[in-house]
Amino acid sequence: MKRLNQVRQLLNENSDLSLYEIFQKMDNDSQNRFKNYSRESVSSATSSAEKILTTSISNNIKIITTMINYPIVYAKGNISLLNAKTKVGIVGTRKPFDYIADLTMLVAEEISSLNIPIVSGLATGSDTAAHRGGLAEKGSTIAVLPSGILSIYPYENMKLADMIAERGLLLSLFPPDFTIQKYSAVLRNSLLADISNVLILSQSTLTGGSCHAVNRFIKYKKPLYSFPFYETHYELNKKIANTTSFPENQKYLFL
Repeated sequence: MKRLNQVRQLLNENSDLSLYEIFQKMDNDSQNRFKNYSRESVSSATSSAEKILTTSISNNIKIITTMINYPIVYAKGNISLLNAKTKVGIVGTRKPFDYIADLTMLVAEEISSLNIPIVSGLATGSDTAAHRGGLAEKGSTIAVLPSGILSIYPYENMKLADMIAERGLLLSLFPPDFTIQKYSAVLRNSLLADISNVLILSQSTLTGGSCHAVNRFIKYKKPLYSFPFYETHYELNKKIANTTSFPENQKYLFL
């Protein structure tokens, strides 16, 4: 934190300098952290950082840093939503049954009407239903992206992302122009779980991406909810229902 405060002070006092010039003004202890790196590698890294910073500023993307190390979180929209006492995450399959999609939207709408932000991952299907429900009746929603904020995925949710940026919040662990990768979807689900106080699973198999968020809630003993299951393709819902699979001091409620 000391080094981060030093960087912030240098940035405020030397706004006309490049990042590399600011680096040269840092104390010896901070510079020694980079002694094993060549000048070329440091120069390349600072050039990349300059580009990211310029792109972020020109597109009204905030960069949230709470420590000198990762994560760095990119945000566009109403950052104050992160301060909400309760934030409800909703995850599920990209191909839910129609009645599950309708139920997801209805539940999200009811929750957001209580001034509780809905958190989801902007994927098609369950996530889309959750975000649309969250935006209904002047509610709010937070979309945690598997890509950069300027590389919205999936493309068909571009307009929805624009709506969320205006009335909610877009979050990403990745630079603005970053395109989705397999690992980035997993990291997205981890961040989604971390910023949510409660998680609702709409519908998922055991191999679905929702597993990452669900398992993180299980690990940290946070409240986990599941929609009822009546058909196949609900293996993860059934796993949650089997409370003997989890610690005795962790409770699971069902909608």
